Order: sequence, then C-alpha cells, then structure tokens
Amino acid sequence: MSWSRCAWESPSDSSVRRRPLGDNVNIAARLEAMTKEFSVEVVVSSDTSSAADLDFSAFPHHKVDVRGRETQIGVYAVEDSKSIPVPAI
Repeated sequence: MSWSRCAWESPSDSSVRRRPLGDNVNIAARLEAMTKEFSVEVVVSSDTSSAADLDFSAFPHHKVDVRGRETQIGVYAVEDSKSIPVPAI
C-alpha cells in the first residue's frame, strides 16, 4: 500500500484513458511487485502506515531500493492481510 497524491495525464484524444503519473505511482507498482519477493499478501510503505496512524510494528520492517528513486524507503511485509490493524472509529 502506498498513500500520496498523484497527477493525472489527460490526453487530448478522448478515446485514450486517463492514467496516473509520478513517483507515487511508481512506488505503488514496486510495492505490489514486492509481495512476491517477500512472499506476503501486502507490502505497506512506512509513509502510508504513518499517514494512516496505524501501528505496523508487529510486522517485519525492511529498507528497500525502489527503481527510479535515489533513496531507500521503509516497508512492512504483511503475511496475512487480515492481520492489518483496523483503526477504532
């Protein structure tokens, strides 16, 4: 999971679908691919866990390289998505 704002490409040709652009889209795609690398259901960025104010400290934390970025990002590897903390309402 990755959380952030992104820009949208708006092609002048209405037959072409809009698509998101930017670093955050790149990160989200890389995190999805990391689920196979870590053999888990979900990979959550540290930024996303902080923005959601959820405690992921029970899950393995990794610093990973993301193609297209100069710095590593922190991620949590969640084996079972049902174990993701649910915020109290």
